[in-house]
Amino acid sequence: AIIALKIPVVIDAATRCKLTKELSNIPSKSTTTWKGTPPVDPFWNPAFSRENADYRLSCDDSPSLHFHYDSAIPHRSIDGRIVVTGWSYLIGEFSPKFRLKIGEWIVSVPYGESRPDVVLDNPNFTHDRCGFSAKFELSPGSHQVEMQLCATPGSDWLTVSRQQVEVTSISASHPIPPALIDSRLLAFQLSIHPRHQPQPIKFPQFHIQSNPVDWPSLAIVTPNFNQGRFLADVVQSVRNSSPVGVTHFIQDGKSTDESITRLRELKSPQLSWITEDDDGQADAINRGFAQCPDNESEIMAWINADDFYVPHALDLVREYFATHSDVDLIYGNRIVVDEHGLEINRWTLPGHNSEVLKLNDFIPQETLFWRRKVWNELGGLNPQFQFAMDWDFLLRAQEAGARIAHVPEFLGCFRIHSQQKTSAQIQSIGQQEIDNLRLRTFGRDITPTEITESTTLHRFLQESFELEHPHLVNWDAQYG
Repeated sequence: AIIALKIPVVIDAATRCKLTKELSNIPSKSTTTWKGTPPVDPFWNPAFSRENADYRLSCDDSPSLHFHYDSAIPHRSIDGRIVVTGWSYLIGEFSPKFRLKIGEWIVSVPYGESRPDVVLDNPNFTHDRCGFSAKFELSPGSHQVEMQLCATPGSDWLTVSRQQVEVTSISASHPIPPALIDSRLLAFQLSIHPRHQPQPIKFPQFHIQSNPVDWPSLAIVTPNFNQGRFLADVVQSVRNSSPVGVTHFIQDGKSTDESITRLRELKSPQLSWITEDDDGQADAINRGFAQCPDNESEIMAWINADDFYVPHALDLVREYFATHSDVDLIYGNRIVVDEHGLEINRWTLPGHNSEVLKLNDFIPQETLFWRRKVWNELGGLNPQFQFAMDWDFLLRAQEAGARIAHVPEFLGCFRIHSQQKTSAQIQSIGQQEIDNLRLRTFGRDITPTEITESTTLHRFLQESFELEHPHLVNWDAQYG
């Protein structure tokens, strides 16, 4: 049995109950008869029958699980946007896994956030990477939401808590209160959380009006390390566009999975590849562009091995550059997909805002394209960055005077899957890189409060929300 409370509790993997009867009162017809002195064990039950019981004994060395909600699943929601946070610690050698079960919909719950406050209260814990958090959205109606855990590899998923959630129906006549939207913008708008159950992607249809022979050439580099199962998708997404004037180079970092086998099997006139050691993702991308067969292409881009382009997006991009000679760098909107390539979210961005870029990077990397002169002037990517190399590149480009534009079309798909860099890495190394870039940009440390209270960011996110839900909220009622 698993017990979930809203206060810190210790939960045994198999809950044991003390024997309340005197041994002399055990019925004589019991299937187990104990002869001799009873063991000194308050949990010992001489009447236990392994064959007939609907429970199991718990060994003394069974791991115990500590579980605590900071923010539990609510019973009612106005906008369907749910945040669940807490921490869990499994005493033993394994780390628990968590997920949310909403009917047949399974939502993974990232685990491993740093929680030094938990270790302070529990000095016997050996690490603080025990936090979890999840964001998801529910449609109007009634939903049963279960938090489930898997304590050890191969064990069953067990329900920790179960909550029926009622979500209010929103319409133009009953809009979402602006104050509620505003308070959740940073958490939910332009985030990669699941907004609905996975569904097939409805790709946009582009209207290409010019001849490909008039378009600038394009070189694409894909860094890869052990993402072999996704390589076919990214290669096919390049092949879906006009083959004239496009080269695709995959820089593999000595993968140990099926990547090399897949690369040998993939056939495309645009594709070439190499496998060699590198010093990280940024270094791999730099190497790829240096070795790409078309090292004179006018337009450049990189896309990670687990992402892919929208069909014919590359045609749209090349035509855009051909007809907008005053623009140096462009990006578009994003479709978020799960590991099976099914859509779970979309990002609809407003026009480019240089002040927003200084504060936070909302630019979808898989939709980013630039002229070669920008790359040459900046000297490529900074290999010191492990997570924020794209934001560093964008900031340096903007500071150098590059003319940046947002194209209001869905150009790329960003994939969420279990093999991505862990939330613990992002929280530590990634956050440090973000802090360093803000320090470099503003000449001082930017506090979290300055980010959460930034009028510039809130206005930008409000614009994004309005583009997605133009009739569901009236900002004038709050902001005038």
